[in-house]
Amino acid sequence: MADEARAKAATLPPGPERDALLKQARQLDTAIHLNEWASSPGLRPPKS
Repeated sequence: MADEARAKAATLPPGPERDALLKQARQLDTAIHLNEWASSPGLRPPKS
């Protein structure tokens, strides 16, 4: 999905619609990285 948003943004001229698509792509990338980190086998729960 992030790649699709970046590809569509590349076809648009500079402006708010392009900026919104690039922002969406960055947010999707961040969500993917957080999900990978949270589901990594080396992650341990906090000590109580």
